[in-house]
Amino acid sequence: VPTVTVAPTTTTLYTVQASAPTGCATTDQLLVTVYPAVEATLSADTSRFCEGIGTQLIATGGLGNANFEWTPVIGLDDPNSDQPYANPNTNTTYQVVVSEGACSDTATIDLTVNPAPVADYFSSQAAGCEGLEVSFQEMSQNGVNYLWDFGDGSGVTNGASPTYMFAD
Repeated sequence: VPTVTVAPTTTTLYTVQASAPTGCATTDQLLVTVYPAVEATLSADTSRFCEGIGTQLIATGGLGNANFEWTPVIGLDDPNSDQPYANPNTNTTYQVVVSEGACSDTATIDLTVNPAPVADYFSSQAAGCEGLEVSFQEMSQNGVNYLWDFGDGSGVTNGASPTYMFAD
């Protein structure tokens, strides 16, 4: 048979003998090397975070000498590292190709970037005498929880638009 297909699961040395009608024969050997499969895995400290915070990505695979190639590279501190820090400004799906020797595998992860709140308030007055009552009007973007500390030891309040009397 002039063509043979093989599917070895381990490295195997094959020997073939060819002969001609004249009775002449020759032998050849071929080593088929089978490398261990690379199984890429990918995780993150968190896959959901606020804009500007970021997360640590962790890729694994190979036997210790693997190469890591990330796409897209936007928002990554080192696109060839197995543990880049990702800080994209929008939802992003990252893909890593882990390769070692002749083998490679791919893994992906979806990161959700929540918009960061922008604190913005209007006050009814910025200065006055003791007993000053000030109303604060909430004009923030993406705010859902509020925590006010007026700095006088009176505790905190969590209203969006509180009114506070500054005593002595």
